[in-house]
Amino acid sequence: MKAHALGFVTLAALGIVLLGCSGGPDRDDSGQIVEEGDLGVFDFKVGDCFQDPENLSTGSAGVADVSAVPCTVLHDNEVFALFDVSGRFDSWPGTPGLETVADEVCFDAFEPYVGLDFESSRLSFVWLLPSQETWEENDDREVVCILYDVELAKLTGSMRNSGE
Repeated sequence: MKAHALGFVTLAALGIVLLGCSGGPDRDDSGQIVEEGDLGVFDFKVGDCFQDPENLSTGSAGVADVSAVPCTVLHDNEVFALFDVSGRFDSWPGTPGLETVADEVCFDAFEPYVGLDFESSRLSFVWLLPSQETWEENDDREVVCILYDVELAKLTGSMRNSGE
């Protein structure tokens, strides 16, 4: 498999607390983002496009929100799957356990979303995982699968059915 983007993997591997916030970007009736705005990490929807969080390189203790943009704007990432791991684990499985499940589920969701198999694509994926703290205190069980360009080039348009 292609390497995952260091920033997001670091967030997941360190079990960083991801704190959601209210409000967000403007969406149309179909739920698509039509105007840029801050989007809480617990408010992601499949198809949301966003820029890399600025504080990834600062060693921050968490990411509360990202700058979401319409997919027509050049962007770094796109959410391509959300899944709940409730029922897979009776208790906190640890980050390695969550990473194994996230890798499998995101890999399986990749081709149906992009329209091209992972090995042939210019895209790769990363995931955001619940931390032990959000798992235990907020009943957080959601894993977010995120696409990005392996060369870290900006994405143009949605990658849904792009065949890229």
